[in-house]
Amino acid sequence: SIAIVKWDLIANAGAGDNELAMDLPADLLLTVGMHIAYKESKQKSDRVLSAKRISQEKARSEGKIMTRSCPAWLTVNKEKDAFIVDDSLVHIIKRMFELKVTRLGSRRIINELEKEGITKFNGSPLRVDIVDKYLKMGAVIGRLQTTIDDRTTGKRIRKNIGEVIEDYYPRIISDDLFYAAQACFEGGQSGGSAG
Repeated sequence: SIAIVKWDLIANAGAGDNELAMDLPADLLLTVGMHIAYKESKQKSDRVLSAKRISQEKARSEGKIMTRSCPAWLTVNKEKDAFIVDDSLVHIIKRMFELKVTRLGSRRIINELEKEGITKFNGSPLRVDIVDKYLKMGAVIGRLQTTIDDRTTGKRIRKNIGEVIEDYYPRIISDDLFYAAQACFEGGQSGGSAG
């Protein structure tokens, strides 16, 4: 059965008494309905993309904050013109980087943090995927890469739009420490239990 709620229509190939049979008029209505739904969805996607590009350009040219959504160690002030840094979370991220450059994998980084009394990050237990995420995140050196969801394949795929905006976020890690940690990943340290 296929339903078009907008027109209160249900079409079924093996129609019963209360359903519309899949004949030519029903098929035509379903085809038109699907085409209209596709066009409406594409129009919404285009508008979202356009709005993101405008916000991105304002962020790049005027230093405007695009959205209240930001990395866990930051919040946006009430006026939406500055980021507020949570130093307790920044301390944990710095320790992750310091431990990573000693060639530890993420599981061992968690073990070391737990020995130091750090068992949670932003209220959640430390996990390998969280450690890996923050160790690879460009936001720690101030970068913003705007993305949009692409669902054309039926799966949600995050696609980058526009160029990276440098110094959008307050830097919490030096470039030297960030790139030293990235080199550890490239050198075969996947962030698992090895290392």
